Amino acid sequence: MANSEGSREILHACLVLGLLALINVVRCDNYPDFQSRRSLIGETIFDVTKFGAKGDGITDDAMAIIKAWRAACTTVGAAKVLIPRGDFVAGEVVMAGPCTAQKPITIEIQGNLLAYDDMSVYTRGAWIMIEKVDGLVVTGGGTINGRGKEVWQYFTKGSPPLPV
Repeated sequence: MANSEGSREILHACLVLGLLALINVVRCDNYPDFQSRRSLIGETIFDVTKFGAKGDGITDDAMAIIKAWRAACTTVGAAKVLIPRGDFVAGEVVMAGPCTAQKPITIEIQGNLLAYDDMSVYTRGAWIMIEKVDGLVVTGGGTINGRGKEVWQYFTKGSPPLPV
């Protein structure tokens, strides 16, 4: 009888753990508009493609990057903005704080972040602006390509600095 009682306790514990796992999965699936996922280390990953970025080398992905940043900045807990493999062309990108996310916020660039070579796109005088953000880490094996070769032709002595 004692052995049967121990088996019931183990079965009860397994059922409780199973229900907790099921509740957690259902709870995560209830928020499709959140457009993020949890990584194994507990940070929420905000993939720019889930916010509309194409990464096709043609489409301006600036708004998708800004939306992913805004969601990461205003979350609670650790956050990462992910720019996956692909060619992400972007006009002006403003990453503004202050943020409520746990510091540091990580930007992981796995693909290529490409500037435009048309200088008229940069009306505020910069390509990527980070304002009022404390604790930011930029990582990944991708590239940030300001297309210097194409834009340096516009630089003349005494002219304002180029945005890239």
